[in-house]
Amino acid sequence: MRELERRGVRPVAISVDTPEESAMLCKKAGYTYTFLSDPKAEVIRRYNLLHQGAGVNGRDIARPADNRRDAACALPEKSNGSAIGGRPPEGTAARGSEKRSRR
Repeated sequence: MRELERRGVRPVAISVDTPEESAMLCKKAGYTYTFLSDPKAEVIRRYNLLHQGAGVNGRDIARPADNRRDAACALPEKSNGSAIGGRPPEGTAARGSEKRSRR
């Protein structure tokens, strides 16, 4: 996380969980980045990240994704995982931020 912060990367997660569920998860797992709550999956659907029925008890969840935006909120790169196990490889965000800073 420090490496990401050093490069000016600000990770943000979005979940179908309620704000309370997300807060409990962050506390339990030690997550220190911003966690957004989208219980109706409105934003998750807008970004085509809904993984229908893939959660506990067939609940809809968000697919793993790596959507990098620059300071102007342009979307230079996008990588959506196909399933919950399809997360982008560790270190991907740091490497991507390094490429953009060289442009």
